[in-house]
Amino acid sequence: MRAWCRAIPVGGVALVLAGCLSGKEQFVNPSIAAGAPEDAVRALAAQEFDWSQGDIEVVPIQGLTSRQGCQFFSARNPRLLDGPVYGYAVLPDRTMLGPRQEGRAARILLACGEGGDALWWATVVARFGGTGGGLLVDEHAPSALRRLKASGVADHRPTLARSAAGAVVTFYTHDYSRSQTWRVRATLTPGGELVLDRQML
Repeated sequence: MRAWCRAIPVGGVALVLAGCLSGKEQFVNPSIAAGAPEDAVRALAAQEFDWSQGDIEVVPIQGLTSRQGCQFFSARNPRLLDGPVYGYAVLPDRTMLGPRQEGRAARILLACGEGGDALWWATVVARFGGTGGGLLVDEHAPSALRRLKASGVADHRPTLARSAAGAVVTFYTHDYSRSQTWRVRATLTPGGELVLDRQML
């Protein structure tokens, strides 16, 4: 094993970094060999962002229920004023999906999306699908609801349609920092690709 292609031991947790390429550490499919997922998320976040593990706060993602072996966590460094909050997922096979892994939403939906409702699918795509930011529009977002109503949208709730051509989830997000509301249509194809179509309202 190359020196830069290594396991990171953290209090009984071993993060195995796979996909190590020619002299450059790549965070592709890190997995939890043992231990609590929160400790593994903390270890990976420290490695990815050069944070001290003791400074990192890891909590379950509110509004995104664990299901079928998928677990979801957010990590942040409280020492950074108004610093970023990063999302992490742990799949049933103990694979970890952090900010530097590609195709996260599709992999989560393929692993744990069967039987999930429209709200769960929409939340996964909004948080892990690279939709450009913004929060799901709900009844607690009056400004976004007014904008939807002005655009002719009567129902803000996510919808999910499954067919032989794939699964399509449609939902709305609102970016409060930019005062932008988006319609998002995400299609999970039979081949496992997630195709996004975003339209600003």
